Amino acid sequence: MRRRSTAPRPTLLAEEVEGFLAGVTERLRDRRRAGAPDPELESRLDSARALIARGSLRAAETQLLSIDRRLDEGEEESELTEFPRGLVGYVPTGGRGRPAGDEEDPVANRLRLIERLLEVRRREGRDVAPWVRTLREAFQALRAGDRGRARRLGNEVHAALDAAAPGEP
Repeated sequence: MRRRSTAPRPTLLAEEVEGFLAGVTERLRDRRRAGAPDPELESRLDSARALIARGSLRAAETQLLSIDRRLDEGEEESELTEFPRGLVGYVPTGGRGRPAGDEEDPVANRLRLIERLLEVRRREGRDVAPWVRTLREAFQALRAGDRGRARRLGNEVHAALDAAAPGEP
């Protein structure tokens, strides 16, 4: 996740500060839902709302930046290992700043898809044993944290499957 700049901007529009307010409000609401409310930050948020209502945009932005920094202190940096992480309409199941779980991991999903393709080839009566061994190595590499090797091995198996004509063993 890219952090917001902590320096106030030279010119401000009310819409920008109100948008920032909405974002900070949502982050605090998420904290409350998670059972970790912060009364001090809630109070400072109310103060920022009052500043916006009075037209003191610079002071409101400064207050919001301070709240935002405090919220950032309790969160990990978001991890994005590949882009896009999912399909259109994707809804992550993990928490913010947490690595994707195995069910969301693109490399693991690709390896499982190749595994299914191998099963189709096996049902067609083909010898898939060499490919199965390579795919097992790919899964082992992924479990060991070597995503590059896992991806490369999976791609090798997939390319071999594509190269084998439908009637070939």
